[in-house]
Amino acid sequence: NPNYSEFKFPVIKANDLKKIFSCRKTGKDVAVDLVTKILKYNPQQRPKPLKALQHQFFDELRADNVKLQIISHYQTYLIS
Repeated sequence: NPNYSEFKFPVIKANDLKKIFSCRKTGKDVAVDLVTKILKYNPQQRPKPLKALQHQFFDELRADNVKLQIISHYQTYLIS
């Protein structure tokens, strides 16, 4: 309702995901970087889907010798 202006959202300080997931120990800093970019509040600051897929996080999937394993309830298929 544009006429209702009494409610004020609280100001909440953002948490650094690198601190939450302790990336230095686990090596997940690339994943945290991707998630941080995708979860931007302002949609204009988020990467477009194809740009997100070009992120360093997905580099190992673009290697020539990678085979993805898809597991279904009944069979396992290998996609090359």
